[in-house]
Amino acid sequence: MTMLWPAALGLFALAIPIIALYLVKSRVPKRTVSTLLFWEQIKPRLSQQPFWRKLRRWLSLALQLLLLALLVSALTQPQPFWRSSQPERVVYVISGSASMRARDVSPDRWAQAVAMLEQRINQMRYTDEAAVILATDPPQILSGWTTSQRSLKHALSGAAPGAGPADVRPALSLAENLASSREGGRVVFISDGVLSYPLEPGAQTASATAAPAPSAPAQSIVAATPAPTSTAATNSPAPAPAASASPATASASASPAAAPPSAATNAPSASPVATSDPLPAPAPSASTAASEAPAKKPSLTLVRVGSDDAANVGITLFSARRSAVAPGEFQISARIESNLKEPATVEFQLTRDSRVMDVQTVKLEPGKPWEKAWREQGPAAVQFHATISGAARDDLAADNSASARVEGLHKLSVLLVSPQNAFLEALLTSLDLVDWHRVEPGKDTAAETSAAGLVIYSQCLPSAEAKPRAAVFIAPDGTGFWGKSGAPLEAPMVSEWQRESVPLRYVSLDQVRLNSAKTYTPAPGSAVLAESFGHPLIFGDWDPASAPRWLVLGFDLEQSDFVLRTAFPVLLGNVIQSLRPTEQAASAAVLPGPVCSRLTSTVPAEAFVNGPGGGSASPTGATSLGTAASESGAWTTSFMPAHPAWWWLTILGLLLLMIEWRLYSRRVTE
Repeated sequence: MTMLWPAALGLFALAIPIIALYLVKSRVPKRTVSTLLFWEQIKPRLSQQPFWRKLRRWLSLALQLLLLALLVSALTQPQPFWRSSQPERVVYVISGSASMRARDVSPDRWAQAVAMLEQRINQMRYTDEAAVILATDPPQILSGWTTSQRSLKHALSGAAPGAGPADVRPALSLAENLASSREGGRVVFISDGVLSYPLEPGAQTASATAAPAPSAPAQSIVAATPAPTSTAATNSPAPAPAASASPATASASASPAAAPPSAATNAPSASPVATSDPLPAPAPSASTAASEAPAKKPSLTLVRVGSDDAANVGITLFSARRSAVAPGEFQISARIESNLKEPATVEFQLTRDSRVMDVQTVKLEPGKPWEKAWREQGPAAVQFHATISGAARDDLAADNSASARVEGLHKLSVLLVSPQNAFLEALLTSLDLVDWHRVEPGKDTAAETSAAGLVIYSQCLPSAEAKPRAAVFIAPDGTGFWGKSGAPLEAPMVSEWQRESVPLRYVSLDQVRLNSAKTYTPAPGSAVLAESFGHPLIFGDWDPASAPRWLVLGFDLEQSDFVLRTAFPVLLGNVIQSLRPTEQAASAAVLPGPVCSRLTSTVPAEAFVNGPGGGSASPTGATSLGTAASESGAWTTSFMPAHPAWWWLTILGLLLLMIEWRLYSRRVTE
């Protein structure tokens, strides 16, 4: 037991005058009488009585001393054994994962976490500061540093967990930065341990009670999130693990071993000629040494809510997307998982625009998910809804239903600038959701070209006023923004093409016969998609960020069998489909996900201060958590008083005062 104001114990000296007042004889009252004859005989006895008297009101004195003890104890502000006498600076982080909605505890995990945090807020002293962060994507600062209990409770009352999994690493990194701004700041993470993105090795700081080794660098609470790498970088050797940076730059870390020699030290290289009387290096001052010393990292304490016997059957995946090849087709996918150790049976129902599309009885074996896909057609927007029911026990209702929407397709306006061409006109007519019309070369106005989603130029160039947003040039002649044409190329053969490019996806040019083509010099920045031994045949800049997008077919369609193959319709279909980027994207329902639906903690139980190990292990088993052993009692006792001890002592003292007054009025202690 510690006290914030131990000097108040000196007030126990007030017990001396209280006891003295009970032992001092009361002064004899003066009365007016008719005669003194009778009083003369007892006057000597009255004048010879001692100043002190025997204690008669022992019950009243005991109550008064007990009242003094309670009031003095309240003034000392006693604290539990696990609380320091120094002001506390704590950043509370609450997990916002969908698994916090589980009802394996009453009423649910989120309510339990809020109750635990409100209990700690009620126990705050006037010198303590706290901040609250909700670990969602992105993290939310519910309340900054404040000493007001009312502000913290008000900020907490409007918070709620999310509908899907949450990456807690950004929230812990933010909490570390906040805690680093206060001396002695620390972080308390309240979670059910269901982490979709586990904490990486070395992510926790050392224990607050253990002194770190002098040579060991301080580590950040949260490991830096790796940046996305390209395909070429994926095949390269992995770099050495990087040491964490300062709290303010926790996401930017670099390995000391990977640093160049010039960055390792700022001292110049030694001179080959030694000096005869070298000057001794000045000793660093205490202030300089203190400023250069690494800052102490905030500690991290994990507090768990929930139980280990949660049962759940839920939808972990539900998505719908249109086909990249056939715009009118779309696919619906669903997956159901169970965390039960015995087989489970649920009823699955799929509706399309509120009409039942499929109903199945799903039998789930332990550890084996159920998956199925459906294929449908239609250009209009469609809303799909999936539900499951009938589970024997289901502690999480957030994954019992899911919705996905497929947006409707709109016709793409295509402008064909060409003389009459039976092949192109027949192809455009056969394409679904394409509204096209043809104009003669040179009559492509600015209004028509800017309004069209795609302009196709066959054996002609755009006019001076044309402003196409996307254009396809077929055997252009001359010079333009696309490049420059050259000499004819007789009977070229397609030697190589980019099969993964958007225009040539699912296009086979293996046996395409070309009677003639032209040599081209593509514009700088363009990509060659197909070539004939170094001569570009198909090239362009079809990047969505480019304005305009353009593609060049460097051969005459009528002088080849390209239009007679399926490759040409697929190529033109890819071009048209790429102009509908939002209609090709998948629509996936926001669900808790496989990890959250299992409701199983991914963090060892020994890592929590209210677990069996009292926070003796880290989530990864690599490092210890930053929590003192005495802290564990603060979270393991569920019946801790909601208010500090001095508050209860004051209430008890006032109650005792009322009892003493009642006893005195009833002549018990008179």
